Amino acid sequence: MNIADVTRILLFLFRGSDIPACEKAYDVDDSGLIDLTDSLQLASHLFGGRAPIPEPAGTCGEDPTEDDLTCDSYPVAACD
Repeated sequence: MNIADVTRILLFLFRGSDIPACEKAYDVDDSGLIDLTDSLQLASHLFGGRAPIPEPAGTCGEDPTEDDLTCDSYPVAACD
């Protein structure tokens, strides 16, 4: 997780970049939606030391929250 992830979320929301292969990774606040609060929470977590990120934040694993977001693939390198 870094500033590039904040940027990716914003590009997806406001510039119409491609839908991520793992939508769940963009749902930082685990609300079941990808929206502006996801980028704000991630930025706050990275730079303010606040806003904890729900599990499985920072690791590979199943999202325990049921929602309509998908995760068709996730880079293997991110799980190392």
